Amino acid sequence: MKSVDVSAYLDSDHNNFIKPVVVLYPGRGVPKPRASDLSQFRDIQVLSIPLNSHFRHLRPRNLPWTHWPVTFDVVAEINAKAVDADCELNVSSAVVRDTLLNQSHFIVDLRFVHPEDHCTLARAISRFMVIRKSMAPEKPILMRHPRQKVFVDVMDSEIADAAMGSLRLEHNYACNFNVIGNSVLEKCFDHRFDQFNSAPRFWHRQADIASHARDKWTNASSTILDAPVALQVLFALRDATDADGTQNYSSFDQFDGNSKFSAGSRLRGNEWRGSGKYPSFLMEGRNLGFLFGQFWGLGLIEVSFDEKTVRLTGSGHRFLEVMHRTNDDPDSLLRFLDPISRCIPDSSCDRVDEWMLRFFRKMKQKGT
Repeated sequence: MKSVDVSAYLDSDHNNFIKPVVVLYPGRGVPKPRASDLSQFRDIQVLSIPLNSHFRHLRPRNLPWTHWPVTFDVVAEINAKAVDADCELNVSSAVVRDTLLNQSHFIVDLRFVHPEDHCTLARAISRFMVIRKSMAPEKPILMRHPRQKVFVDVMDSEIADAAMGSLRLEHNYACNFNVIGNSVLEKCFDHRFDQFNSAPRFWHRQADIASHARDKWTNASSTILDAPVALQVLFALRDATDADGTQNYSSFDQFDGNSKFSAGSRLRGNEWRGSGKYPSFLMEGRNLGFLFGQFWGLGLIEVSFDEKTVRLTGSGHRFLEVMHRTNDDPDSLLRFLDPISRCIPDSSCDRVDEWMLRFFRKMKQKGT
């Protein structure tokens, strides 16, 4: 592997930079690459384009209930919008596409992704591969890995295999939970959960909810418990101590990346330990806060502003009680993670699929 050669962006006299360079980065909670961190592109105009926006993962629709659960290959497509909600350019913009096609490499910056945030890594990589395949599948790739300072050459197989299992788990879990898990939720609540509806119009409201906290968490959430770890964190909350409840209240109220959440022995200070059989991984406080916001919005947990604690509600307990005992699986992520990359490699997809089908068959059998 070698550092990036920026000579392709110089004029014939190698004195003046003649084109901007597009640097693709994950987006959605991951900071843009800062000029001071792009020393290899000093004096070059950099266009930072988010990867985790303006994509759509295609999901099966109109499948009969009897066909679920299902597993399938992940297919993504680029949204045709040229700008996002903040009027920033994306890969559908003519300026960005032309620049990408004319520069010598695709350049992907993952420096500011947490090394164990495998879902963000997997989504960013998969969407980058969609861009590359649709534009210039033979163009070489330069990537800056998490926590690294320089861009290096990488091979297609190297980046695809590193995280495709993570994406397959995340995507297939979301699809199955949006059908089977939502059916279980409907047995516990007076709401109709539309399949694949990403607009949380059903948020539970209480008169004593502090508006600042409610808006911070619930407005930031866009899905219904469909992350693979979500149900496991809810199970873990059954064993939360009084001290955990106080810590979670404080973290929930402050809403920042330093928030620490705990729940019994499985989750300690954002470290997901599971059963203890496998190496743990560290979850981001911001992502856990969004997850607690979903629990709260659905009425699965109570945030008591008088007692300054967080606890499961009666509805939360009922929801867990209608789950099959095998759905309480604290190692559902840990057993598949590669010990070095901390992602789920493509080579584990068969094992992931087997677990997925078994997990949701049991949920469907007991809960619906």
